[in-house]
Amino acid sequence: MSWPRSLSLRSKLILIVLGGAVLPLALLGLWLNRTAERSGEELLRARLGTSLGQVVDEIGLRWLSRRSQLLRLAECSAVQSALRDGSRSQETEDAAQAELEDLFAGMRDAVESATVEDAAGASRWRVAAAGPAGSGATALANPALPVRLGIYDNATGAQLGTLDARVAMSSLLPGGAGWGGVSGSVLAVFDRSTGASLLPLSIDPALFARESFVWGEEPWLTVRHTLHEPPMDLVLAAPVTPFTEPFQQAAERNLYIVAVVALAVVALATLLTRRT
Repeated sequence: MSWPRSLSLRSKLILIVLGGAVLPLALLGLWLNRTAERSGEELLRARLGTSLGQVVDEIGLRWLSRRSQLLRLAECSAVQSALRDGSRSQETEDAAQAELEDLFAGMRDAVESATVEDAAGASRWRVAAAGPAGSGATALANPALPVRLGIYDNATGAQLGTLDARVAMSSLLPGGAGWGGVSGSVLAVFDRSTGASLLPLSIDPALFARESFVWGEEPWLTVRHTLHEPPMDLVLAAPVTPFTEPFQQAAERNLYIVAVVALAVVALATLLTRRT
């Protein structure tokens, strides 16, 4: 490399210091600052994934109980007999309704309603919890998951009809702040067949379809999990700032340190070469 003849030895030494020490330090500082946000996002995704995994495990355990309850309705002897024989006598209808109501009495807190349909799709019997269900403010305050199960002959395995039920979300989700492992996190649950939100949300439900979004001028990240039984999509979202802020503060401190070191190096080089 040839230096311009007009440069003094002092200037050349200072340029060497700038290029060999100060510039790498400056690049290091910029790299630290840019990776700070990415580190916070990776930590947030890991925390969200862990929290959502715990929610999924809890739903799986609770669903086993709910499914067992629904199967008891589907395997009700009076219902099976009426569907198998095709009988529609008042005595048969009343016997099936009475047996269904007896079974349903023990699951009113978990199952909002259940309707038995025959093989032709006609509604035959219905049991429901007290109060208006499925509409208005009640539906918003007490969301439910639609579930359809086949009713099969206990003897032959042939399908006799279908059980159309609505399972209360409160009976599937963990109690209290079950997904509160991440500060400010919001859980969204969607019906896989319709895409409808199964929980009241303060955030636009459409945003949960994205890996990240901006809400209230703040960036958010999401993680998701799909369940086939019960059929639902779960998304857990949380604001990024509480996780990236500590990393950014650390990066800013490192930048200040790098700047001080760089200035000190330049000052020292200038001092040592002032007579050159």
